Amino acid sequence: MQVINGVVKFESNEKDIWEKLLERTLDTITPHVLRELGEARVKELQDEDNHMWARMAAQHVADIPNILH
Repeated sequence: MQVINGVVKFESNEKDIWEKLLERTLDTITPHVLRELGEARVKELQDEDNHMWARMAAQHVADIPNILH
């Protein structure tokens, strides 16, 4: 995953992984919004007692590049 001009550019099958994780289609998205959606999904998974999936999702969130403005 790269951030170009403030927008996430997915590599390989990353977009498919994120769309399955978030249960929504993704078009143009900023790293900030992707991080917020990912963190919300991690919380949902934890609340559903799906701790293994929550840990895997948290790793994907941690892999989002940090962009300082």
